[in-house]
Amino acid sequence: MRAMMRLLALSIMGLVGSVGVAEAQFNVCPGAYALCTTAACKLTPVPGVLECVCTVNQGYSVGKGTQAQCPKEGGSTIPSRYFPITSYQVCQSKPTSQHPWADCLDVPCTVDPNNKTIARCGCRTVDKETYEGSPSYPWLVATGQVSHDLCTDTTIYSSATTAGSQAITKTFNAYVKATPPAEISIPTALQMP
Repeated sequence: MRAMMRLLALSIMGLVGSVGVAEAQFNVCPGAYALCTTAACKLTPVPGVLECVCTVNQGYSVGKGTQAQCPKEGGSTIPSRYFPITSYQVCQSKPTSQHPWADCLDVPCTVDPNNKTIARCGCRTVDKETYEGSPSYPWLVATGQVSHDLCTDTTIYSSATTAGSQAITKTFNAYVKATPPAEISIPTALQMP
């Protein structure tokens, strides 16, 4: 319970300083991070905060800010950052309070002390037509395979707008372009059967 309260407090602080993806400068950094691109999320008692269970990863990732602002290593709190996705479903609907999506980029996450492969992240709720000064749709649900329409089921997913995902992936690709074997591709939408 104490860890959840700490996570919620850190998330509230993150809500205050949030920057829109369209305006953001991104950084690529090595280290431990929480990857929330496929996370399912649930409501919390704190308005505007969703709890998402994300995977703990080690390696290069992308977040907001400059290279000098790369996250520090160590401790039980790690940031949620981005790693390019390979496929997704595009959701054309406007998010609502009944069907929101979660913005987890750069939120603080607490590594589960009983399972170091997952982290619990207090992500921002996106439930309005605009978010951080930009349209909040179309938004995407990362998926590695063609499946049922994830845009209409009742699960709350960690997500991003398609434009935001493409912008942050472009930053990552620019960073690794000189590193063999090849650049990572821009995510592609899977078509429903």
